[in-house]
Amino acid sequence: MFGSRKLGSLVTIFDRQRKPVTKRDRVPGKTPYCGANGIVDYVSGFTHEGKFVLIAEDGGNYGPGEKSAYIMEGRFWANNHVHVVKTNPSILPEYLLYNLIFLDLTPYTRGATRKKINQGQLKDIDILVPHPSNPEKSLQEQHRIVARIESLLTEVKQAKKLHSSIVKDTEQLIDSVLGEVFGNFNNLNSDNWQILKVSDICEKPQYGYTQSSSNEQVGPKFLRITDIQNGKVDWSLVPYCECEDKNFKKYRVKEGDIFFTRTGATTGKTYLAKGEIPDAVFASYLIRLVVKNDDTNSVEPEYLYVFFQSPQYWKQIIPRGGAQPNMNATLLGKVRVPIPSNKKQQCKIINEYFLLKENIDSIRITLQKQKDSLQTLEQSILSQAFKGEL
Repeated sequence: MFGSRKLGSLVTIFDRQRKPVTKRDRVPGKTPYCGANGIVDYVSGFTHEGKFVLIAEDGGNYGPGEKSAYIMEGRFWANNHVHVVKTNPSILPEYLLYNLIFLDLTPYTRGATRKKINQGQLKDIDILVPHPSNPEKSLQEQHRIVARIESLLTEVKQAKKLHSSIVKDTEQLIDSVLGEVFGNFNNLNSDNWQILKVSDICEKPQYGYTQSSSNEQVGPKFLRITDIQNGKVDWSLVPYCECEDKNFKKYRVKEGDIFFTRTGATTGKTYLAKGEIPDAVFASYLIRLVVKNDDTNSVEPEYLYVFFQSPQYWKQIIPRGGAQPNMNATLLGKVRVPIPSNKKQQCKIINEYFLLKENIDSIRITLQKQKDSLQTLEQSILSQAFKGEL
């Protein structure tokens, strides 16, 4: 049923009209400015008008099932990172698109670091065409295949949308629960709760050690912002650093330490050191809190860590009207924390939080598997389509 045809025999290439324009020199407008992986800007003017298939020339995703191509219709501006082709009457643009996405195009690429498909290699791509010797029958089958693919992919898209909604609800669950636990500070019963500042219950916040990391075992492990993922650290992946004994004692990571990221996209996020901890020091873009260990303090480090996951904590470090939180030792010391007067209540909150988090982590694993399955399903649909099994 299927025969192979070179792409060059099925399309006319319109690369000569392409015109790259630096971001600085673009005139803002309503015309899509197209690159290797889709629309990157909107400009005034256009280079092409009509219905075309755009195929990444360099910097694209060329593996099977990856979006190596897309369709543009009407007026658009193409830069020199994307090939622009118009299909001949023997092949539908949508059919060509799905065929390109289905295929593994990496054998047609060149370049070790930045993959590229030049025009010669583009023309040489083998396209699967139904009934190639019968143009009328071929087009009928192409229409049927495209309709079936789009119907099934629409169902997958709806499943993905539902999946994203479930993921969002799952991620908001802890916020919702902790928001209920800590409530509005002003409404907390003063007989059962007291509001203290971090500076009242912790030692002075400490900035980390300034040093370069090394993959060689030249000293202790060197905990950095990037080593903290979803509140956890995989110590086997943490690099090392050179560190004298006096600095090791000063910056050593100990159980019960709470670390805060103070810069970057994860500013304000925390890590509680617990369990087996190797010899390690923490880097300068982290701030350490140590709960006071004296008769005047009855706050558990785990309880404080739980509070730092709550919306009540985040509201105190995000500037009014701003999206990016601030974090420094002074601000951290001023954060207000509601403390239950009853130590058992602290323990109950700690236990219920970690049980909830364990369940949510399990749900996350399941949701990731479902996401991977949906991605595999898309490729499976294309595979069946071009084997004549749909």
